[in-house]
Amino acid sequence: GIAMTLLLQFVQVISIICPGGPIQIAAGVVFGMWLGYAVCEMGYLAANVLVFLTARRLGSRMDRIFPVEGGSKKFRFISDSKHPAFMVFMGCILPFMPNGIVPYVAARTNIKTGPFALAVLVGSTPTFIMLCAIGNRLLKGDFVIVAIIVAVFVAAVVLLVVKRDAAVAFAEKLRERLSKKSDK
Repeated sequence: GIAMTLLLQFVQVISIICPGGPIQIAAGVVFGMWLGYAVCEMGYLAANVLVFLTARRLGSRMDRIFPVEGGSKKFRFISDSKHPAFMVFMGCILPFMPNGIVPYVAARTNIKTGPFALAVLVGSTPTFIMLCAIGNRLLKGDFVIVAIIVAVFVAAVVLLVVKRDAAVAFAEKLRERLSKKSDK
């Protein structure tokens, strides 16, 4: 079951259009919140990094398979951003967006593999934990808790979207402080 869930999560990213939510909810039902999260995260992160590295290596040849340049604005939210790592994070945290496009688009930016992987991990973690918790709580019949989890998560995402400029500024200050400490 674990191998199949990991494979489903992996294929979900590569396919771009398959929704991941049902996979994560099912993982929460079958494995519980924490193991379900870990399995989904491993498959998701591995697939994102593989697609990112492959798309970057293919370069302009990738446009024949997945044209992004000059395409719709929704495909350029990362490449047009001053802060592509933050937009990767946003692309992964928003559960209603087809986040399978994230590695394809991010490969066309100057973001390095490490920051890309970290942004994917940090961005997908809240969504995956929430969806696995929902699956686990649905199995137990805790519908009120499910509603509370969803409401808190939606409120947090809306707040993050509304205050994204402040979040980027905070991240930049934090990065500056950490780089100053490491220089000492």
